Amino acid sequence: MEVAKSLKLAHLLVRLPGATSLDVVKRLTALRGHPIGMHNEAAMYLLARAVSHSHKVLLTGEDADEIFLGYSRIFRLSFDLRRQALLRALPDVIPPGATSSRPSQVQTEPI
Repeated sequence: MEVAKSLKLAHLLVRLPGATSLDVVKRLTALRGHPIGMHNEAAMYLLARAVSHSHKVLLTGEDADEIFLGYSRIFRLSFDLRRQALLRALPDVIPPGATSSRPSQVQTEPI
């Protein structure tokens, strides 16, 4: 709201009580012809419908991930949490850096 005020823009708060409704997800899936791919698509659909009768343009924070590189928080979080738990469970005898995601180079001698 502070940003809108500083830019002298109207800030409209829209409540979306049905954003987690399975009916909304089914409706959106039917309209698109395939399942939704992101967790917020139903909310964005409801928001657009709610303001469409009085507004032609809707500005949201969507696509900020491209600017702020936030995809890892969405897609990798569960993987990273499991990986961190596994690394904490490993014995302390594993030398630092051995848990790197890069494979180590193996020295071999000719036979």
